[in-house]
Amino acid sequence: MVKTTSEITVSNATYSAENTLPLSPVDALFVGSGSYPIEFTFFYEKPFTIELFRARLNHAWREVAEHCPPLKSRLEIKGDRYVLAWRDFLSTAETITFKSVSFAVHPDRHPNPYELVDPVTTKPGEPLARLKITEGNDGTVLGFSLSHAVADGFTYFMILGAIARATNPITANDPITVMNHGRELLFDIARNAKSSAVLGLSKSDVRKDIDRHSIRYAKKHYSAERLRDLFQKFAGAPKKLSTNDMICAELWREFTLEFDGEECENLSLVAPVDCRRIYPDFPQNFVGNAVVLSRLDLSRDQVIEMTATELAISIRQMVELVNLDYVETSCAGLNSKLTNDEWAGLGDYHLVDPKSGLLITNLSRLPLASLDFGTGAPSYCRPLTPCSRTIVLLSDGKDGIVAHIHY
Repeated sequence: MVKTTSEITVSNATYSAENTLPLSPVDALFVGSGSYPIEFTFFYEKPFTIELFRARLNHAWREVAEHCPPLKSRLEIKGDRYVLAWRDFLSTAETITFKSVSFAVHPDRHPNPYELVDPVTTKPGEPLARLKITEGNDGTVLGFSLSHAVADGFTYFMILGAIARATNPITANDPITVMNHGRELLFDIARNAKSSAVLGLSKSDVRKDIDRHSIRYAKKHYSAERLRDLFQKFAGAPKKLSTNDMICAELWREFTLEFDGEECENLSLVAPVDCRRIYPDFPQNFVGNAVVLSRLDLSRDQVIEMTATELAISIRQMVELVNLDYVETSCAGLNSKLTNDEWAGLGDYHLVDPKSGLLITNLSRLPLASLDFGTGAPSYCRPLTPCSRTIVLLSDGKDGIVAHIHY
């Protein structure tokens, strides 16, 4: 592990080495200006008994944080590197807020959905996780904002699911989910690499602070019937395709035609690939960013003129390029940028090209039904990704998929 002393001093406070976690090469992408958190809203139609729920939630948050230190940590600087550090438990008043309003709070009906989250900023000294509960005249919304330097999408739901189970009276006494915080594994992967390259990212101007008000939203529903039609459409493909390949091909073409204008001649599609599925013995309960980025570059004319099958096959080939060597090379490439000034090294790298890229994240297999805080599973989930040119795929709670589009 990257811990060389028994204690370190950051922000004029002393922390034992056991109370710090290094940021992995991938984590460090999500630090500083323009680094967006992971944010989702969960709508519950059944009313909460707010005062009782608040007491249970505060207790659950503290319980889970003992097993998941990033919940109670802040970003600090050790030398020229960032670490997650915790000393005293953060007051839940800093991390959990409640609000009652007299209008609808369903994320698709709320006049300004971004008010349903209390956003974190991944900057030194700030909390890295915040939960906001908003009670309206149509139900209750939980908005969870978590620094992307702490977790990827899979980990986000692992942490929130643990909080839900610890809050729910039926499961509150169950053991807390065991979580693996061994981020040294990502450094080991980087050291094993035979080559080094920054893969999947776009290099452009230094990232700027997020302007949430400039982001627009649309969604597209793939019902079970529509998915069956989609399978039929691609039935004769010469290569086996996944549902994700088919949907991404459709969405990339439609995004290009509907939202992209005609400014850029060359376009890129980026998709995160989970290292847990590729790297041998990678712990499934790992807390952090266990992803690398796959990327496909095509001209605008190709995206529009290729057949749907040709485009889907190109996407399938993009994903298949991500193997052990790819993961190691990518981690080594990012790590090489952190050898001196971390922020200067990665501040001009973007997950998605701000002018011509599209990032599609498929989270449709995540168990939204597990987020039962005691009043049942949420009836609706909507991401509030504060980053344009992104699409998140989620289950519709039945047998379909909803594409949440930010542009």
